[in-house]
Formats: sequence, structure tokens, C-alpha cells
Amino acid sequence: MVIIVVMINGSNTLDRRKYLSDGEEVVIDFSTGERATIRQDILEIKEQIETGTISEEYLAEADQKAVMSLYEYANKHQLSDTDKRMQQLVYNLYKIKYQQDAALVLFGNGYLNSYPDLILEMEGIAFLLNFGIAGFILYVGPFLAIFLYAVYKGIKKINPDLNIMCKASAYVDEDQLKSEEAMLFGCSTDYNVYTMSENPKPEGDKTNLRTTGCHLHIGYDNPNVDTSTCLVKYLDSILGICSIFLDEDTDRRKLYGKAGCFRLTSYGVEYRVLSGAFIRNKIMTETMYDLMYIAIHEFNSCRPIPPDNIIQNIIDGNDKQLGAMMLMKYYAKRYPVVNAAIGGIEYIKNYYKANVETEDNINKEILNLHSLLGVPIGPSNTIHMNILQ
Repeated sequence: MVIIVVMINGSNTLDRRKYLSDGEEVVIDFSTGERATIRQDILEIKEQIETGTISEEYLAEADQKAVMSLYEYANKHQLSDTDKRMQQLVYNLYKIKYQQDAALVLFGNGYLNSYPDLILEMEGIAFLLNFGIAGFILYVGPFLAIFLYAVYKGIKKINPDLNIMCKASAYVDEDQLKSEEAMLFGCSTDYNVYTMSENPKPEGDKTNLRTTGCHLHIGYDNPNVDTSTCLVKYLDSILGICSIFLDEDTDRRKLYGKAGCFRLTSYGVEYRVLSGAFIRNKIMTETMYDLMYIAIHEFNSCRPIPPDNIIQNIIDGNDKQLGAMMLMKYYAKRYPVVNAAIGGIEYIKNYYKANVETEDNINKEILNLHSLLGVPIGPSNTIHMNILQ
């Protein structure tokens, strides 16, 4: 399965984090009388800033403001004082905010970090911040182009008839399925939100069909079963139904991705209905995110959705006629992108080409900023996106 979120954890990193968590001495913040939520050395810098004993030659004004904002954020969200990388990330994001310098955004600001412990260690984000947007494009763009070209040439060298393809499912030739690994479907159990029972696990030795998935991982504060399962139904009512118009593949759901397919996670929920067709190109991915934002907006607004059995019949039965009726009744009049999705991929292309905005304009910049800083949107128990890398 191809999943939209990739998580890589080295065993050494895990061991180090456990050691830090278990073995480090408790640091007390004497301003509050409680355990500190930032590292002791950063806490000492914060105290020097408050007393005016730190030099701007050591930390510029923007850096000092960023340290104070980090302290406030860490206390509000109760960060662990051993979580060095999260503290670095928050500090550097606030630093960009306070620098208010377009040149640093374009060409990077990593060289301006005066204090070593605050230099970002998250490689991907550090690359972006250190080199800036322009540098990131100039360095990463050619690197990715060279990498993809090498993969393409390698495939062609093995067999000139082979090519790279992004699609929901495909039937694989017998000579490609001779190993045990090729027969193994390794995903752990997922569930049906409408029956609250396990979905049958596919058996790789019973079919030559292989599939790809585009799974959405959504996080929110104080995750619980009721909120997660309710959200899955809202996603189904918009994303799931729209997908039958945008993704013509009907074979994948023989194995994966039936209506209401989900997993609970420690941070919220994994929505598993969509196929890999949604990462085929920019328009499909853009459409997926727009529809997801609308589903979250509808969820937060407690608006009505189609009945459970109707949603299931539409998605699992690929019933476009009934699907169009439900989308028109519940969403299309308020959201032009939903109306465009009913027409299929060509209508969606024209929709984005015309750059039409929805009447209920959802400010994506605010959504992205909130998700990056872990701030929930709206009242308590509403959904915000988590960035998982």
C-alpha cells in the first residue's frame, strides 16, 4: 500500500529519546514553581532576557522574542523539557515571524542562529529554513529531477516496456508473484465505521490484484472514538462520494477502501477510503485537500449529512446517480468544487483553471498555520490537521 504519510524512526533515536525521558533530572521553572517545559539552558536564556542581562550581539531582538514565545507556547501546550526538536521547531517558526524579512524567507536564515541548541535538527524543515524557498527550489528541484530520472532509466534498463505509473489498482503478472513477500498484504486490521467491526483482511495468494491507497491522517485535541468515527462519516459523505466521480477505478474496493474504512490513531483517525489516484497529479491532490477541508468545516458546523446506508450504497456500489443527488442536495449549492467534482476530472480541471473559490471560503493559510503550531480551530473538540513527517 502507498500511504500519504511516511514515518521513519531509527532505533538509535528511539533509544536516545527514552533515555532522555527516563534519565534526565527534573528541571524546575522557578517562575511557576513547576517542572519546566523547555530545556534548562533555554530557560536560563529566557531568564536573562527578562532581566535584560543578555546582549543583542549574542541573540538579536527577533531571537529573543522567539525564545519568549517558545516559553509561552511550551507552557500552554505542556511540552516536555526533553523534547528538544519540538522546541527547536517552535522557536524557529516564531523567529521567522519576528524577523519580518522577505529576503530571509527567500534565501534562508539558518546562519543567523547564534545559539547552537536552537539550530533546527529536523532535516527536511531545516533544509527549507536554512536555504530559504529559493535555495530549496534550486537545490532540491534538480536533486529530485536527477533521482527520478535515474529511477526511470533503471527501470527501462531492466525492461524497456516498463514505466512508472500512479493508479488505484492493477493486475500483476504471475511471474511477478512468485515470492512469499509478493503474496503478503502487511497492513494491520482496519474497521468499518458503519458496523464498527473489522474489515476482512485481503489474501494476497487469492488474487493478482494489487492496490495503492492515499490515506489521510487527521489529528485533533483530546482524541476519542466518538469524534473520530463521526468525522469519518463526514469525510465519506463528501470525499468518499466525490471519489467515485474522480477515480474511475472500481477494482480496488474488492480489497481495500470500502465506505467507512478507518483506523483509530493516538492523535485522531486515519481515513483509508481513497486510492492512490489522488496523488496522480496536482489537481487530484488539490481537490482531495479542498474536499477534506470542506468535510472538516461541515463537521465543525454540525451540518446534516446523508443517511449511513445511503453513503455506503453510493461508495461501495459506485452509484453515481444516487451520489450526484446526495451531493447536490447537501453540498453542491454551497461549494462549487463539489459541483465540479460531480462532472468528473475534466470539470475539476476547468474549475481550478478558473480559480473559483467556494462561497464558504475556508482560509487555508490559517488552517495550515494552526496545524503547524498545533492550535485547534474553533471551539473545543473541533478538528485541526497535524503535520506528520
